[in-house]
Amino acid sequence: MIINQFIYIAPHFWQQIVCFAFTQQTNFEHVVCKYCLRKLAAFGRPSSPENLRFLLENNINYLVTLSPECTPPVFTFPDIHWHEIKVREFHPPRNDQIQKFIGICEKALNDGKAVGVHCRMGRGRTGVMAACYLVKFKDMTPQSAMGEIRKMRPGSIETYSQEEAVMDYYWSICKENQRCS
Repeated sequence: MIINQFIYIAPHFWQQIVCFAFTQQTNFEHVVCKYCLRKLAAFGRPSSPENLRFLLENNINYLVTLSPECTPPVFTFPDIHWHEIKVREFHPPRNDQIQKFIGICEKALNDGKAVGVHCRMGRGRTGVMAACYLVKFKDMTPQSAMGEIRKMRPGSIETYSQEEAVMDYYWSICKENQRCS
């Protein structure tokens, strides 16, 4: 298993996101940003105890599972605050599900911990949530947020309806805060 090989792909200003691609046990790849504060980790399904140990070792104590078909083996890790937000594959999360995810992120930030979010492959549903994170916490437009996520994890945010979910979330924040870029 390859655990300590990192590929740095994010621009130098990137401060919040770390992306991992958890693949087969024998092909364990991590993609992380160079100057990361590790507040959010986005990845495919963590399928082994080693994957979960790696998250804990990197201060990722909150784990959000978006894929009801891929539950990680979290029950043997009491230090992981596990949350499940069930979103069907290739579908977008609803705005209330995005709000729940953002609430989990706010709690983790207040606790000084990071959040890990995953679906089966770490692209569609996970990409939407990561882009919404940037919209909320980095005041990015939906287009900029989706572009940054796609730079880090090509193929992210796979469908038009997933793109629309990021845009709808942005507009909900605009209405709430009475501001838009």
